[in-house]
Amino acid sequence: MRRLAPARAGEGNVAIWGTPPDSIDDAEDRDKWYELLTRLDIRQPPGGMVTSEEGALAEAAKLGYPARPGRALPL
Repeated sequence: MRRLAPARAGEGNVAIWGTPPDSIDDAEDRDKWYELLTRLDIRQPPGGMVTSEEGALAEAAKLGYPARPGRALPL
């Protein structure tokens, strides 16, 4: 099955082979991911997503130490 997704430049479409873009989005969006795991009754260690140092400190205090970033993305 051939799927099309918008080209990065916003002009036209490109063929996508493999995982559908919506599935990638679902897996990378923490809220969607937790919703899926909850629906499937799959346990997941607690975690959170933050966008600031203050948010990171608050989340770490809530989760307990050691808090380890899963990945850091530049904004």
